[in-house]
Amino acid sequence: MEITDHKMKGAGLIKAKRLGLFYVLLIGILSLFIFLAVQSYQSIDEELTESVLSRRLTIAELSATTLSEKFDRMVDVGVALATRVQFRKLIAEGKWAEAAEILKDVVSDFPFIERVHLTSLDGIKMAELPILASGIGISYAHRDWYHNVSRNWEPYISPVFERYALPRHNLFVVAIPIKDSAQNPLGILVMHIDMEKSFTWISQIEIGVGGFIYVVDSKGQLASHPRFPAQGEIMNYSEVPSVQYVLQGQKGVGYIYNHIEKEHRVAAYAPVKFGWGVIAQQPIETAFEFKNKQLNRVLTGYILVFFFCMLVLWLIVHVLRQRWRAEKDQQMVIELEQRVAERTRQLENANKELESFSYSVSHDLRSPLRAIEGFSLILEEDYGKKLDAEGQRLLSVVKDNARKMSMLIDDLLSFSRLGRQGIKSVEINMEALVNDVLEEMRMQHDLQRVKLVEHPLPAAKGDRALLRQVWFNLFSNAVKYSSERSAPIIEWGGYGDEAEIVYYVKDNGVGFDMQYYDKLFSVFQRLHRAEDFAGTGIGLAIIKRIITRHGGRVWAEGKVNEGAVFYFTLPRKELHDEQL
Repeated sequence: MEITDHKMKGAGLIKAKRLGLFYVLLIGILSLFIFLAVQSYQSIDEELTESVLSRRLTIAELSATTLSEKFDRMVDVGVALATRVQFRKLIAEGKWAEAAEILKDVVSDFPFIERVHLTSLDGIKMAELPILASGIGISYAHRDWYHNVSRNWEPYISPVFERYALPRHNLFVVAIPIKDSAQNPLGILVMHIDMEKSFTWISQIEIGVGGFIYVVDSKGQLASHPRFPAQGEIMNYSEVPSVQYVLQGQKGVGYIYNHIEKEHRVAAYAPVKFGWGVIAQQPIETAFEFKNKQLNRVLTGYILVFFFCMLVLWLIVHVLRQRWRAEKDQQMVIELEQRVAERTRQLENANKELESFSYSVSHDLRSPLRAIEGFSLILEEDYGKKLDAEGQRLLSVVKDNARKMSMLIDDLLSFSRLGRQGIKSVEINMEALVNDVLEEMRMQHDLQRVKLVEHPLPAAKGDRALLRQVWFNLFSNAVKYSSERSAPIIEWGGYGDEAEIVYYVKDNGVGFDMQYYDKLFSVFQRLHRAEDFAGTGIGLAIIKRIITRHGGRVWAEGKVNEGAVFYFTLPRKELHDEQL
Protein backbone atom coordinates (compact mmCIF):
# COMPACT_ATOMS: atom_id res chain seq x y z
CA MET A 1 0.00 0.00 0.00
CA GLU A 2 2.81 2.32 0.92
CA ILE A 3 4.51 1.42 -2.33
CA THR A 4 1.30 2.23 -4.19
CA ASP A 5 0.96 5.55 -2.38
CA HIS A 6 4.58 6.32 -3.13
CA LYS A 7 4.00 5.58 -6.79
CA MET A 8 0.90 7.77 -6.78
CA LYS A 9 2.79 10.61 -5.10
CA GLY A 10 5.61 10.20 -7.59
CA ALA A 11 3.15 10.23 -10.47
CA GLY A 12 1.45 13.32 -9.00
CA LEU A 13 4.80 15.06 -8.58
CA ILE A 14 5.72 14.29 -12.18
CA LYS A 15 2.38 15.62 -13.38
CA ALA A 16 2.85 18.78 -11.28
CA LYS A 17 6.33 19.32 -12.73
CA ARG A 18 5.02 18.80 -16.23
CA LEU A 19 2.18 21.22 -15.59
CA GLY A 20 4.62 23.80 -14.18
CA LEU A 21 6.91 23.43 -17.21
CA PHE A 22 3.90 23.77 -19.46
CA TYR A 23 2.87 27.04 -17.76
CA VAL A 24 6.42 28.35 -18.02
CA LEU A 25 6.40 27.47 -21.71
CA LEU A 26 3.06 29.23 -22.21
CA ILE A 27 4.30 32.35 -20.43
CA GLY A 28 7.45 32.30 -22.58
CA ILE A 29 5.43 31.95 -25.78
CA LEU A 30 3.08 34.72 -24.70
CA SER A 31 6.00 37.01 -23.82
CA LEU A 32 7.65 36.29 -27.16
CA PHE A 33 4.39 37.05 -28.97
CA ILE A 34 4.00 40.36 -27.15
CA PHE A 35 7.63 41.29 -27.85
CA LEU A 36 7.33 40.47 -31.55
CA ALA A 37 3.99 42.31 -31.77
CA VAL A 38 5.47 45.44 -30.20
CA GLN A 39 8.51 45.29 -32.48
CA SER A 40 6.31 44.77 -35.52
CA TYR A 41 4.00 47.64 -34.52
CA GLN A 42 6.94 49.99 -34.07
CA SER A 43 8.42 48.90 -37.39
CA ILE A 44 5.13 49.50 -39.21
CA ASP A 45 4.78 52.86 -37.47
CA GLU A 46 8.26 53.88 -38.59
CA GLU A 47 7.68 52.69 -42.16
CA LEU A 48 4.36 54.52 -42.49
CA THR A 49 5.83 57.67 -40.94
CA GLU A 50 8.78 57.51 -43.32
CA SER A 51 6.38 57.04 -46.21
CA VAL A 52 4.39 60.14 -45.23
CA LEU A 53 7.51 62.27 -44.78
CA SER A 54 9.27 61.03 -47.91
CA ARG A 55 6.17 61.72 -50.04
CA ARG A 56 6.04 65.34 -48.86
CA LEU A 57 9.78 65.72 -49.40
CA THR A 58 9.43 64.32 -52.92
CA ILE A 59 6.67 66.82 -53.67
CA ALA A 60 8.84 69.67 -52.35
CA GLU A 61 11.84 68.51 -54.39
CA LEU A 62 9.80 68.15 -57.58
CA SER A 63 8.25 71.59 -57.04
CA ALA A 64 11.69 73.08 -56.42
CA THR A 65 13.02 71.44 -59.59
CA THR A 66 10.08 72.78 -61.59
CA LEU A 67 10.57 76.30 -60.22
CA SER A 68 14.31 76.14 -60.97
CA GLU A 69 13.52 75.14 -64.54
CA LYS A 70 11.11 78.06 -64.86
CA PHE A 71 13.79 80.43 -63.51
CA ASP A 72 16.23 78.96 -66.04
CA ARG A 73 13.73 79.64 -68.80
CA MET A 74 13.28 83.24 -67.66
CA VAL A 75 17.05 83.73 -67.61
CA ASP A 76 17.40 82.03 -71.01
CA VAL A 77 14.79 84.37 -72.46
CA GLY A 78 16.60 87.38 -71.01
CA VAL A 79 20.01 86.20 -72.25
CA ALA A 80 18.60 85.53 -75.71
CA LEU A 81 17.20 89.08 -75.84
CA ALA A 82 20.37 90.67 -74.45
CA THR A 83 22.68 88.93 -76.91
CA ARG A 84 20.99 90.00 -80.12
CA VAL A 85 23.69 91.49 -82.35
CA GLN A 86 21.78 94.60 -83.46
CA PHE A 87 20.49 95.14 -79.92
CA ARG A 88 24.00 95.09 -78.44
CA LYS A 89 25.26 97.37 -81.20
CA LEU A 90 22.60 100.00 -80.47
CA ILE A 91 23.32 99.79 -76.71
CA ALA A 92 27.04 100.27 -77.40
CA GLU A 93 26.21 103.35 -79.51
CA GLY A 94 23.98 104.71 -76.72
CA LYS A 95 20.82 104.40 -78.80
CA TRP A 96 18.69 103.11 -75.96
CA ALA A 97 15.29 103.96 -77.43
CA GLU A 98 16.13 102.21 -80.73
CA ALA A 99 17.37 99.19 -78.78
CA ALA A 100 14.15 99.09 -76.75
CA GLU A 101 12.15 99.16 -80.00
CA ILE A 102 13.68 95.79 -80.89
CA LEU A 103 12.07 94.38 -77.72
CA LYS A 104 8.60 95.83 -78.36
CA ASP A 105 6.95 92.38 -78.78
CA VAL A 106 8.53 90.77 -75.71
CA VAL A 107 5.66 91.56 -73.34
CA SER A 108 3.05 90.11 -75.70
CA ASP A 109 5.20 87.10 -76.65
CA PHE A 110 5.94 86.12 -73.04
CA PRO A 111 2.87 86.50 -70.78
CA PHE A 112 4.90 86.15 -67.59
CA ILE A 113 6.88 89.33 -68.47
CA GLU A 114 5.01 92.42 -67.31
CA ARG A 115 7.38 95.08 -68.55
CA VAL A 116 11.01 95.58 -69.64
CA HIS A 117 13.43 98.42 -69.06
CA LEU A 118 17.07 99.10 -69.88
CA THR A 119 19.52 100.69 -67.47
CA SER A 120 23.02 102.02 -67.81
CA LEU A 121 25.98 100.55 -65.98
CA ASP A 122 25.39 102.94 -63.09
CA GLY A 123 21.73 101.90 -62.72
CA ILE A 124 20.00 104.81 -64.54
CA LYS A 125 16.86 103.84 -66.48
CA MET A 126 17.50 104.69 -70.14
CA ALA A 127 14.48 103.08 -71.85
CA GLU A 128 11.37 101.06 -70.98
CA LEU A 129 8.48 99.06 -72.44
CA PRO A 130 5.65 99.94 -72.06
CA ILE A 131 6.62 103.60 -71.68
CA LEU A 132 5.45 105.36 -68.50
CA ALA A 133 5.36 109.11 -67.92
CA SER A 134 8.46 110.45 -66.16
CA GLY A 135 10.03 107.00 -66.13
CA ILE A 136 13.34 107.70 -67.89
CA GLY A 137 16.31 108.84 -65.81
CA ILE A 138 15.33 107.17 -62.54
CA SER A 139 18.22 105.60 -60.65
CA TYR A 140 17.96 101.99 -59.55
CA ALA A 141 21.42 101.87 -58.00
CA HIS A 142 19.86 101.25 -54.60
CA ARG A 143 17.94 98.18 -55.72
CA ASP A 144 18.99 94.71 -54.61
CA TRP A 145 19.06 93.42 -58.18
CA TYR A 146 21.45 96.19 -59.29
CA HIS A 147 23.95 95.40 -56.52
CA ASN A 148 23.92 91.69 -57.32
CA VAL A 149 24.20 92.06 -61.09
CA SER A 150 26.92 94.74 -60.94
CA ARG A 151 28.95 92.65 -58.47
CA ASN A 152 30.05 90.09 -61.09
CA TRP A 153 27.86 90.92 -64.12
CA GLU A 154 25.96 87.65 -64.14
CA PRO A 155 22.15 87.07 -64.47
CA TYR A 156 20.22 87.51 -61.25
CA ILE A 157 16.66 86.97 -60.00
CA SER A 158 15.67 89.42 -57.30
CA PRO A 159 13.55 89.00 -54.16
CA VAL A 160 9.95 90.23 -54.20
CA PHE A 161 9.48 94.01 -53.86
CA GLU A 162 6.89 96.70 -54.51
CA ARG A 163 7.59 98.76 -57.60
CA TYR A 164 7.57 102.58 -57.59
CA ALA A 165 5.57 103.11 -60.77
CA LEU A 166 1.79 103.32 -60.61
CA PRO A 167 -0.17 101.21 -60.17
CA ARG A 168 2.10 99.99 -57.40
CA HIS A 169 2.14 96.24 -56.91
CA ASN A 170 4.45 93.40 -55.98
CA LEU A 171 6.80 91.72 -58.45
CA PHE A 172 10.30 90.39 -58.87
CA VAL A 173 12.77 91.02 -61.67
CA VAL A 174 15.14 89.04 -63.82
CA ALA A 175 18.21 91.19 -64.40
CA ILE A 176 20.49 90.27 -67.32
CA PRO A 177 23.79 92.08 -68.02
CA ILE A 178 24.15 93.33 -71.60
CA LYS A 179 27.67 92.59 -72.84
CA ASP A 180 29.56 93.24 -76.05
CA SER A 181 31.32 90.53 -78.03
CA ALA A 182 34.33 90.83 -75.72
CA GLN A 183 32.08 90.24 -72.68
CA ASN A 184 32.44 93.81 -71.45
CA PRO A 185 29.26 95.06 -69.74
CA LEU A 186 27.25 97.72 -71.61
CA GLY A 187 24.08 97.91 -69.51
CA ILE A 188 21.39 95.87 -67.82
CA LEU A 189 18.20 94.33 -69.25
CA VAL A 190 15.56 94.20 -66.49
CA MET A 191 12.39 92.12 -66.91
CA HIS A 192 9.51 92.64 -64.46
CA ILE A 193 7.89 89.25 -63.77
CA ASP A 194 4.16 88.89 -63.06
CA MET A 195 4.03 86.77 -59.89
CA GLU A 196 0.44 85.59 -60.30
CA LYS A 197 1.09 84.22 -63.79
CA SER A 198 4.43 82.72 -62.77
CA PHE A 199 3.10 80.63 -59.88
CA THR A 200 -0.36 79.47 -60.99
CA TRP A 201 0.98 75.94 -61.54
CA ILE A 202 1.66 75.53 -57.81
CA SER A 203 -2.05 75.54 -56.91
CA GLN A 204 -2.59 72.53 -59.18
CA ILE A 205 -0.30 70.28 -57.11
CA GLU A 206 -2.26 67.95 -54.81
CA ILE A 207 -0.49 67.42 -51.50
CA GLY A 208 -3.37 66.20 -49.34
CA VAL A 209 -6.24 67.46 -47.20
CA GLY A 210 -5.38 70.89 -45.76
CA GLY A 211 -1.96 70.87 -47.40
CA PHE A 212 -0.44 73.38 -49.80
CA ILE A 213 2.83 74.62 -51.27
CA TYR A 214 4.25 78.10 -50.93
CA VAL A 215 7.34 79.84 -52.36
CA VAL A 216 9.72 82.22 -50.59
CA ASP A 217 12.36 84.48 -52.10
CA SER A 218 15.99 84.85 -51.02
CA LYS A 219 14.94 87.11 -48.10
CA GLY A 220 12.31 84.73 -46.78
CA GLN A 221 9.43 86.82 -48.16
CA LEU A 222 6.34 85.14 -49.59
CA ALA A 223 6.24 85.02 -53.38
CA SER A 224 3.28 82.63 -53.58
CA HIS A 225 0.98 81.43 -50.80
CA PRO A 226 -2.64 80.25 -51.14
CA ARG A 227 -3.70 82.07 -47.95
CA PHE A 228 -2.17 85.44 -48.81
CA PRO A 229 -2.82 87.38 -52.04
CA ALA A 230 0.16 88.10 -54.26
CA GLN A 231 -0.75 91.78 -54.31
CA GLY A 232 -0.82 93.29 -50.87
CA GLU A 233 1.51 93.50 -47.92
CA ILE A 234 4.64 91.45 -48.53
CA MET A 235 4.70 88.80 -45.78
CA ASN A 236 8.04 88.04 -44.14
CA TYR A 237 8.36 84.33 -43.32
CA SER A 238 12.07 84.42 -42.54
CA GLU A 239 11.45 83.47 -38.89
CA VAL A 240 9.58 80.28 -39.80
CA PRO A 241 11.98 77.34 -39.14
CA SER A 242 11.37 75.61 -42.47
CA VAL A 243 12.06 78.89 -44.31
CA GLN A 244 15.25 79.40 -42.33
CA TYR A 245 16.44 75.95 -43.33
CA VAL A 246 15.71 76.48 -47.00
CA LEU A 247 17.42 79.91 -46.99
CA GLN A 248 20.52 78.08 -45.72
CA GLY A 249 20.36 75.83 -48.78
CA GLN A 250 19.12 72.82 -46.84
CA LYS A 251 16.43 70.37 -47.88
CA GLY A 252 14.51 68.08 -45.58
CA VAL A 253 11.23 67.34 -43.85
CA GLY A 254 10.04 67.45 -40.27
CA TYR A 255 7.47 68.56 -37.73
CA ILE A 256 7.52 72.35 -37.57
CA TYR A 257 5.42 74.92 -35.73
CA ASN A 258 4.52 77.90 -37.93
CA HIS A 259 4.08 80.76 -35.48
CA ILE A 260 2.53 82.97 -38.18
CA GLU A 261 -0.17 80.48 -39.13
CA LYS A 262 -0.41 79.19 -35.53
CA GLU A 263 -0.32 75.52 -36.43
CA HIS A 264 1.90 72.46 -36.12
CA ARG A 265 2.64 71.06 -39.55
CA VAL A 266 4.54 68.43 -41.45
CA ALA A 267 6.77 70.64 -43.60
CA ALA A 268 9.08 69.59 -46.43
CA TYR A 269 11.47 72.18 -47.82
CA ALA A 270 13.82 72.34 -50.78
CA PRO A 271 16.06 75.17 -52.06
CA VAL A 272 15.72 76.76 -55.49
CA LYS A 273 18.23 78.70 -57.56
CA PHE A 274 19.05 82.33 -56.66
CA GLY A 275 18.40 81.66 -52.96
CA TRP A 276 14.65 81.00 -53.31
CA GLY A 277 12.90 78.03 -51.74
CA VAL A 278 9.78 75.84 -51.83
CA ILE A 279 7.92 74.57 -48.76
CA ALA A 280 5.25 71.84 -48.94
CA GLN A 281 3.29 71.61 -45.71
CA GLN A 282 0.22 69.89 -44.29
CA PRO A 283 -1.41 69.78 -40.85
CA ILE A 284 -0.07 66.89 -38.80
CA GLU A 285 -3.58 65.55 -38.17
CA THR A 286 -4.45 65.17 -41.84
CA ALA A 287 -0.93 64.19 -42.95
CA PHE A 288 -0.92 61.18 -40.65
CA GLU A 289 -4.62 60.38 -40.87
CA PHE A 290 -4.10 57.40 -43.17
CA LYS A 291 -1.14 56.19 -41.12
CA ASN A 292 -3.15 56.34 -37.91
CA LYS A 293 -5.99 54.41 -39.49
CA GLN A 294 -3.57 51.74 -40.66
CA LEU A 295 -1.98 51.51 -37.22
CA ASN A 296 -5.40 51.21 -35.61
CA ARG A 297 -6.20 48.34 -37.94
CA VAL A 298 -2.90 46.66 -37.12
CA LEU A 299 -3.47 47.15 -33.40
CA THR A 300 -6.99 45.78 -33.67
CA GLY A 301 -5.63 42.77 -35.53
CA TYR A 302 -2.98 42.17 -32.89
CA ILE A 303 -5.59 42.40 -30.13
CA LEU A 304 -7.83 39.92 -31.90
CA VAL A 305 -4.90 37.57 -32.47
CA PHE A 306 -3.89 37.94 -28.83
CA PHE A 307 -7.35 37.05 -27.54
CA PHE A 308 -7.57 34.22 -30.04
CA CYS A 309 -4.23 32.86 -28.83
CA MET A 310 -5.38 33.22 -25.23
CA LEU A 311 -8.54 31.32 -26.09
CA VAL A 312 -6.52 28.61 -27.82
CA LEU A 313 -4.17 28.37 -24.83
CA TRP A 314 -7.08 28.16 -22.45
CA LEU A 315 -8.62 25.39 -24.52
CA ILE A 316 -5.32 23.54 -24.58
CA VAL A 317 -4.94 23.82 -20.81
CA HIS A 318 -8.52 22.75 -20.33
CA VAL A 319 -8.11 19.70 -22.58
CA LEU A 320 -4.86 18.74 -20.88
CA ARG A 321 -6.44 19.00 -17.44
CA GLN A 322 -9.34 16.88 -18.59
CA ARG A 323 -6.94 14.30 -19.96
CA TRP A 324 -4.79 14.36 -16.84
CA ARG A 325 -7.84 13.96 -14.64
CA ALA A 326 -9.25 11.17 -16.71
CA GLU A 327 -9.03 7.82 -14.95
CA LYS A 328 -10.02 5.68 -17.86
CA ASP A 329 -8.59 5.40 -21.32
CA GLN A 330 -12.07 4.74 -22.60
CA GLN A 331 -13.02 8.36 -21.98
CA MET A 332 -10.20 9.47 -24.23
CA VAL A 333 -11.30 7.00 -26.87
CA ILE A 334 -14.85 8.34 -26.74
CA GLU A 335 -13.56 11.90 -27.08
CA LEU A 336 -11.41 10.94 -30.03
CA GLU A 337 -14.32 9.12 -31.64
CA GLN A 338 -16.47 12.21 -31.23
CA ARG A 339 -13.80 14.34 -32.86
CA VAL A 340 -13.48 11.88 -35.74
CA ALA A 341 -17.25 11.89 -36.14
CA GLU A 342 -17.26 15.71 -36.20
CA ARG A 343 -14.47 15.84 -38.77
CA THR A 344 -16.27 13.25 -40.86
CA ARG A 345 -19.46 15.28 -40.75
CA GLN A 346 -17.57 18.42 -41.75
CA LEU A 347 -15.96 16.57 -44.68
CA GLU A 348 -19.33 15.26 -45.78
CA ASN A 349 -20.81 18.73 -45.58
CA ALA A 350 -17.86 20.14 -47.53
CA ASN A 351 -18.37 17.55 -50.27
CA LYS A 352 -22.06 18.38 -50.46
CA GLU A 353 -21.25 22.09 -50.67
CA LEU A 354 -18.81 21.43 -53.52
CA GLU A 355 -21.41 19.36 -55.36
CA SER A 356 -24.04 22.08 -55.03
CA PHE A 357 -21.69 24.97 -55.89
CA SER A 358 -22.56 25.13 -59.57
CA TYR A 359 -26.27 24.98 -58.88
CA SER A 360 -26.05 27.66 -56.16
CA VAL A 361 -24.12 30.05 -58.41
CA SER A 362 -26.54 29.50 -61.27
CA HIS A 363 -29.60 29.84 -59.04
CA ASP A 364 -28.38 32.92 -57.12
CA LEU A 365 -27.38 34.76 -60.29
CA ARG A 366 -30.47 33.80 -62.23
CA SER A 367 -32.94 34.85 -59.50
CA PRO A 368 -32.51 38.62 -60.00
CA LEU A 369 -32.55 38.08 -63.77
CA ARG A 370 -35.84 36.21 -63.54
CA ALA A 371 -37.18 39.10 -61.48
CA ILE A 372 -36.07 41.59 -64.14
CA GLU A 373 -37.60 39.51 -66.91
CA GLY A 374 -40.82 38.96 -64.93
CA PHE A 375 -41.33 42.59 -64.01
CA SER A 376 -40.42 43.61 -67.56
CA LEU A 377 -43.16 41.29 -68.84
CA ILE A 378 -45.65 42.73 -66.32
CA LEU A 379 -44.67 46.24 -67.34
CA GLU A 380 -45.13 45.38 -71.01
CA GLU A 381 -48.49 43.68 -70.51
CA ASP A 382 -50.04 46.17 -68.06
CA TYR A 383 -48.47 49.45 -69.12
CA GLY A 384 -47.16 48.77 -72.61
CA LYS A 385 -49.83 50.90 -74.29
CA LYS A 386 -49.00 53.84 -72.02
CA LEU A 387 -45.34 53.87 -73.06
CA ASP A 388 -44.20 55.93 -76.05
CA ALA A 389 -41.91 54.57 -78.75
CA GLU A 390 -38.78 55.41 -76.75
CA GLY A 391 -40.21 53.71 -73.66
CA GLN A 392 -41.03 50.62 -75.69
CA ARG A 393 -37.49 50.59 -77.06
CA LEU A 394 -35.94 50.96 -73.62
CA LEU A 395 -38.14 48.18 -72.25
CA SER A 396 -37.03 46.00 -75.13
CA VAL A 397 -33.39 46.80 -74.32
CA VAL A 398 -33.95 45.74 -70.68
CA LYS A 399 -35.50 42.43 -71.76
CA ASP A 400 -32.81 41.76 -74.34
CA ASN A 401 -29.99 42.49 -71.92
CA ALA A 402 -31.58 40.34 -69.21
CA ARG A 403 -31.75 37.52 -71.73
CA LYS A 404 -28.13 38.07 -72.76
CA MET A 405 -27.05 38.12 -69.12
CA SER A 406 -28.80 34.82 -68.57
CA MET A 407 -27.01 33.39 -71.60
CA LEU A 408 -23.71 34.78 -70.30
CA ILE A 409 -24.22 33.04 -66.94
CA ASP A 410 -24.89 29.77 -68.73
CA ASP A 411 -21.80 30.28 -70.90
CA LEU A 412 -19.57 31.06 -67.91
CA LEU A 413 -20.82 28.02 -66.01
CA SER A 414 -20.27 25.85 -69.06
CA PHE A 415 -16.77 27.31 -69.46
CA SER A 416 -15.91 26.58 -65.83
CA ARG A 417 -16.76 22.93 -66.48
CA LEU A 418 -14.61 22.66 -69.61
CA GLY A 419 -12.08 20.56 -67.76
CA ARG A 420 -14.77 17.94 -67.03
CA GLN A 421 -17.30 18.32 -69.83
CA GLY A 422 -17.12 18.13 -73.57
CA ILE A 423 -17.55 21.10 -75.91
CA LYS A 424 -20.90 21.29 -77.68
CA SER A 425 -19.65 21.41 -81.23
CA VAL A 426 -22.10 22.62 -83.89
CA GLU A 427 -21.83 24.03 -87.39
CA ILE A 428 -21.30 27.81 -87.09
CA ASN A 429 -21.94 30.53 -89.66
CA MET A 430 -18.97 32.63 -88.57
CA GLU A 431 -20.08 35.77 -90.45
CA ALA A 432 -23.47 35.71 -88.72
CA LEU A 433 -21.77 35.14 -85.37
CA VAL A 434 -19.44 38.12 -85.91
CA ASN A 435 -22.34 40.35 -86.96
CA ASP A 436 -24.17 39.36 -83.77
CA VAL A 437 -21.09 40.28 -81.73
CA LEU A 438 -20.79 43.66 -83.50
CA GLU A 439 -24.43 44.42 -82.83
CA GLU A 440 -23.88 43.85 -79.13
CA MET A 441 -20.74 45.99 -79.19
CA ARG A 442 -22.60 48.86 -80.86
CA MET A 443 -24.81 48.97 -77.78
CA GLN A 444 -21.73 49.28 -75.55
CA HIS A 445 -19.32 51.33 -77.66
CA ASP A 446 -19.54 54.20 -80.12
CA LEU A 447 -18.40 52.54 -83.36
CA GLN A 448 -19.50 55.33 -85.70
CA ARG A 449 -16.01 56.75 -86.05
CA VAL A 450 -14.43 53.28 -86.38
CA LYS A 451 -13.81 52.04 -89.89
CA LEU A 452 -14.86 48.37 -89.99
CA VAL A 453 -13.33 46.31 -92.81
CA GLU A 454 -14.84 42.85 -93.26
CA HIS A 455 -13.33 39.99 -95.26
CA PRO A 456 -14.86 36.58 -95.93
CA LEU A 457 -15.13 34.28 -92.90
CA PRO A 458 -15.25 30.53 -93.56
CA ALA A 459 -17.76 28.50 -91.55
CA ALA A 460 -16.43 26.21 -88.84
CA LYS A 461 -17.45 23.77 -86.15
CA GLY A 462 -17.19 24.53 -82.46
CA ASP A 463 -19.01 25.70 -79.37
CA ARG A 464 -21.01 28.74 -80.49
CA ALA A 465 -21.16 30.43 -77.07
CA LEU A 466 -17.45 30.06 -76.40
CA LEU A 467 -16.39 31.15 -79.90
CA ARG A 468 -18.72 34.13 -79.56
CA GLN A 469 -16.78 35.02 -76.40
CA VAL A 470 -13.52 34.76 -78.39
CA TRP A 471 -14.76 37.21 -81.06
CA PHE A 472 -16.20 39.53 -78.43
CA ASN A 473 -12.91 39.68 -76.52
CA LEU A 474 -10.90 40.28 -79.70
CA PHE A 475 -13.17 43.08 -80.93
CA SER A 476 -13.28 44.62 -77.45
CA ASN A 477 -9.49 44.72 -77.35
CA ALA A 478 -9.34 46.19 -80.86
CA VAL A 479 -11.81 48.94 -79.99
CA LYS A 480 -10.12 49.69 -76.67
CA TYR A 481 -6.53 49.85 -77.91
CA SER A 482 -7.37 51.85 -81.07
CA SER A 483 -9.66 54.32 -79.27
CA GLU A 484 -6.93 56.98 -79.09
CA ARG A 485 -6.44 57.00 -82.86
CA SER A 486 -8.08 59.83 -84.82
CA ALA A 487 -9.24 57.33 -87.46
CA PRO A 488 -9.44 53.85 -85.89
CA ILE A 489 -9.59 50.89 -88.27
CA ILE A 490 -10.58 47.33 -87.35
CA GLU A 491 -10.26 44.59 -89.94
CA TRP A 492 -11.13 40.90 -89.72
CA GLY A 493 -11.31 37.86 -91.95
CA GLY A 494 -10.35 34.24 -92.33
CA TYR A 495 -8.70 31.72 -94.62
CA GLY A 496 -7.84 28.08 -94.39
CA ASP A 497 -6.37 24.90 -95.80
CA GLU A 498 -7.25 21.25 -95.51
CA ALA A 499 -6.17 20.97 -91.89
CA GLU A 500 -7.41 24.16 -90.21
CA ILE A 501 -9.08 27.54 -90.61
CA VAL A 502 -7.26 30.72 -89.57
CA TYR A 503 -9.22 33.74 -88.33
CA TYR A 504 -7.77 37.14 -87.49
CA VAL A 505 -8.69 40.56 -86.09
CA LYS A 506 -6.44 43.50 -86.97
CA ASP A 507 -6.39 47.07 -85.61
CA ASN A 508 -4.27 50.20 -85.98
CA GLY A 509 -4.09 50.87 -82.23
CA VAL A 510 -1.17 51.21 -79.82
CA GLY A 511 0.15 47.72 -80.56
CA PHE A 512 2.65 45.98 -78.25
CA ASP A 513 6.34 45.14 -77.96
CA MET A 514 7.04 41.62 -79.26
CA GLN A 515 9.78 41.08 -76.67
CA TYR A 516 6.99 40.72 -74.09
CA TYR A 517 5.02 38.31 -76.25
CA ASP A 518 5.39 35.43 -73.77
CA LYS A 519 3.24 37.34 -71.27
CA LEU A 520 0.50 38.18 -73.74
CA PHE A 521 -1.81 35.19 -73.19
CA SER A 522 -1.04 34.63 -69.49
CA VAL A 523 -3.65 35.21 -66.81
CA PHE A 524 -3.58 38.72 -65.29
CA GLN A 525 -0.57 39.72 -67.40
CA ARG A 526 -0.87 43.16 -69.06
CA LEU A 527 1.44 44.91 -71.52
CA HIS A 528 -0.15 48.32 -70.94
CA ARG A 529 -0.80 50.27 -67.79
CA ALA A 530 -4.24 49.97 -66.15
CA GLU A 531 -4.43 53.80 -65.94
CA ASP A 532 -4.21 53.97 -69.76
CA PHE A 533 -6.48 51.08 -70.68
CA ALA A 534 -9.03 49.43 -68.40
CA GLY A 535 -9.23 45.66 -68.03
CA THR A 536 -8.28 42.74 -65.80
CA GLY A 537 -5.73 41.04 -68.04
CA ILE A 538 -7.72 37.81 -68.36
CA GLY A 539 -9.40 38.33 -71.73
CA LEU A 540 -6.62 36.90 -73.88
CA ALA A 541 -6.08 34.04 -71.42
CA ILE A 542 -9.76 33.13 -71.84
CA ILE A 543 -9.33 33.19 -75.62
CA LYS A 544 -6.34 30.87 -75.43
CA ARG A 545 -8.18 28.47 -73.09
CA ILE A 546 -11.22 28.27 -75.37
CA ILE A 547 -9.24 27.84 -78.58
CA THR A 548 -6.93 25.27 -76.99
CA ARG A 549 -9.98 23.28 -75.87
CA HIS A 550 -11.12 23.36 -79.51
CA GLY A 551 -7.79 21.93 -80.62
CA GLY A 552 -6.67 25.21 -82.20
CA ARG A 553 -3.81 27.67 -81.83
CA VAL A 554 -3.57 31.34 -80.80
CA TRP A 555 -0.85 33.86 -81.62
CA ALA A 556 -0.38 37.56 -82.27
CA GLU A 557 1.83 40.03 -84.09
CA GLY A 558 2.30 43.68 -83.22
CA LYS A 559 4.49 46.76 -83.19
CA VAL A 560 4.39 49.63 -80.75
CA ASN A 561 2.10 52.42 -82.06
CA GLU A 562 1.52 50.49 -85.32
CA GLY A 563 -1.31 48.19 -84.29
CA ALA A 564 -1.66 44.48 -83.74
CA VAL A 565 -3.09 41.34 -85.37
CA PHE A 566 -4.52 38.45 -83.32
CA TYR A 567 -4.94 35.03 -84.95
CA PHE A 568 -6.68 31.84 -83.88
CA THR A 569 -7.31 28.58 -85.69
CA LEU A 570 -9.98 25.92 -85.62
CA PRO A 571 -9.35 22.41 -86.95
CA ARG A 572 -11.48 21.32 -89.89
CA LYS A 573 -11.69 17.81 -88.45
CA GLU A 574 -14.26 17.72 -85.67
CA LEU A 575 -12.79 16.54 -82.37
CA HIS A 576 -14.45 13.76 -80.42
CA ASP A 577 -15.57 14.28 -76.83
CA GLU A 578 -12.60 12.44 -75.39
CA GLN A 579 -10.24 14.72 -77.32
CA LEU A 580 -12.07 17.84 -76.15
